[in-house]
Amino acid sequence: MATLSLTSRHDLTDVQWQRLAPLLPAAPTRGRPLKWEIRQLIDDAVADPGRLAVA
Repeated sequence: MATLSLTSRHDLTDVQWQRLAPLLPAAPTRGRPLKWEIRQLIDDAVADPGRLAVA
Protein backbone atom coordinates (compact mmCIF):
# COMPACT_ATOMS: atom_id res chain seq x y z
CA MET A 1 0.00 0.00 0.00
CA ALA A 2 1.30 3.44 -0.89
CA THR A 3 1.91 5.88 1.90
CA LEU A 4 2.21 9.64 2.07
CA SER A 5 4.98 11.36 3.95
CA LEU A 6 3.87 13.22 7.05
CA THR A 7 6.31 16.09 6.67
CA SER A 8 8.73 17.13 4.00
CA ARG A 9 10.79 20.14 3.05
CA HIS A 10 8.39 20.56 0.12
CA ASP A 11 5.29 20.88 2.27
CA LEU A 12 3.32 24.08 1.88
CA THR A 13 3.64 26.56 4.70
CA ASP A 14 0.55 27.56 6.68
CA VAL A 15 0.50 30.92 4.86
CA GLN A 16 0.67 29.24 1.45
CA TRP A 17 -2.06 26.80 2.46
CA GLN A 18 -4.33 29.65 3.65
CA ARG A 19 -4.08 31.19 0.17
CA LEU A 20 -4.70 27.89 -1.62
CA ALA A 21 -7.43 26.31 0.53
CA PRO A 22 -10.29 28.63 -0.57
CA LEU A 23 -9.63 27.69 -4.21
CA LEU A 24 -10.14 23.97 -3.61
CA PRO A 25 -13.53 22.23 -3.63
CA ALA A 26 -15.12 21.39 -0.31
CA ALA A 27 -14.59 17.89 1.06
CA PRO A 28 -17.46 15.55 0.17
CA THR A 29 -20.12 15.18 2.86
CA ARG A 30 -21.51 11.88 1.57
CA GLY A 31 -19.88 8.57 0.82
CA ARG A 32 -16.72 7.05 2.18
CA PRO A 33 -14.47 9.32 4.27
CA LEU A 34 -11.28 10.50 2.60
CA LYS A 35 -8.26 8.32 3.29
CA TRP A 36 -5.91 11.34 3.40
CA GLU A 37 -6.46 15.00 4.13
CA ILE A 38 -6.52 17.24 1.06
CA ARG A 39 -3.47 19.08 2.41
CA GLN A 40 -1.50 15.80 2.54
CA LEU A 41 -2.39 15.07 -1.09
CA ILE A 42 -1.34 18.55 -2.26
CA ASP A 43 1.92 18.41 -0.27
CA ASP A 44 2.73 14.99 -1.75
CA ALA A 45 2.00 16.21 -5.28
CA VAL A 46 4.31 19.20 -4.79
CA ALA A 47 7.07 16.98 -3.39
CA ASP A 48 7.01 14.50 -6.30
CA PRO A 49 5.04 15.73 -9.32
CA GLY A 50 6.36 12.88 -11.50
CA ARG A 51 4.16 10.39 -9.66
CA LEU A 52 1.07 12.17 -10.94
CA ALA A 53 1.86 11.46 -14.58
CA VAL A 54 -0.77 9.35 -16.29
CA ALA A 55 0.41 6.89 -18.90
